[in-house]
Amino acid sequence: MDFVRFLQYFCSIAGALCLGFTYYHMFKRDSPVKKEESQQGGTD
Repeated sequence: MDFVRFLQYFCSIAGALCLGFTYYHMFKRDSPVKKEESQQGGTD
């Protein structure tokens, strides 16, 4: 019974970590908009 509880706990923590990491990367990528624009212009 303890194992199932631990598994649920671990899964919830892992899921939250994954979500936070994804959001963090998205935020970091969305922040430097000027950089992305200049990069697109350079490759164009």
